[in-house]
Amino acid sequence: MAAALAAGAIFGGGDETAGPSAAEQAASRMTTSELVGQRIVTGYVGAKPSSALLNSARRGRIGGVILFKDNIPSVTRAKRSIRALQREARIGEQPKLLVMIDQEGGIVKRIESIPPRRSPRQIGRSADPAAAARAEGEATGAALAKLGFNVDLAPVADVPDRADSFLDTRAFSRDAGTVAEAACAFAEGLNTGGVAGAFKHFPGLGRARANTDLQRVRVDATEVQLRADLEPYRRCPAERRLTMIASAKYPRLGISSPAVLNREAYDLLAETGFTGLTISDALDTPAIAGRARHEYRAVRAGLDLLLYAQTRGAATRAYKRLVSEAKAGRLSRTSLEADAARIVEFKTALAD
Repeated sequence: MAAALAAGAIFGGGDETAGPSAAEQAASRMTTSELVGQRIVTGYVGAKPSSALLNSARRGRIGGVILFKDNIPSVTRAKRSIRALQREARIGEQPKLLVMIDQEGGIVKRIESIPPRRSPRQIGRSADPAAAARAEGEATGAALAKLGFNVDLAPVADVPDRADSFLDTRAFSRDAGTVAEAACAFAEGLNTGGVAGAFKHFPGLGRARANTDLQRVRVDATEVQLRADLEPYRRCPAERRLTMIASAKYPRLGISSPAVLNREAYDLLAETGFTGLTISDALDTPAIAGRARHEYRAVRAGLDLLLYAQTRGAATRAYKRLVSEAKAGRLSRTSLEADAARIVEFKTALAD
């Protein structure tokens, strides 16, 4: 790392009431490339991280990783991979990595052998959805933290408007109040284990007629309908530390381009009282792939973390383009430092 970071500046310690916080001090010592790297979350191929990915962790070119089933031939192998990645970050005197997984339950569950045991739909239909969700969240958070994960990209806070929604068992209920109760409780449960949840997919895919992972999507519901579906995002501010922004368009909300690239979406999220970090849905899917300068547009709109789930190459290209934008002066050092400090601060509260 070009400007070495003291461990205390990253992981806490000292009197943070006087002068810049530890996270701000850490960000101030980062190079432009490292500031950009904090925003990149990448997937990878195979049962263990490549030497190139380990090098990226050590040099601060990534801020996090996401693991899928092909990365997890066994829980032992996954734990070993995560340790290797975090070790490289420490060697390079970088902040610890965000290590993410989609462990929602039901049809989206990357590790079958650990919780949640019930799908969101089953939780929503239980006698006490909040209690059931909290219990599943606690068990899931504990199991994930034991393996080295510190972010679960769950709960789904979407409110389906029909029984045959593509969300299937991923949704808690077709009732916004029930979704809000369960989502908040599940996130609260995750937090007890030091694992952050991520409410998704803002401002909602419950009224979408297709999956943005597979195609470009426009949601044509009315403004009244769409705003009613935001109830889960108005609840439990303490638990909503991370929100995933959707890749669909919402013309009736003034979001005429993919939400993740549109400032209006972030303004709408702020209206719900949200003050945490934002993460994209996968940016290497048909909904976004091929859109010119999408990474720059996303950051300018208000996105904190850029997720490239499918291809390591897409993450590398986005990183290089953002570094170029920064060096050309189109992304200011001041804003990059402020954003990186928020990311580092978020990381310090997560499980090691």
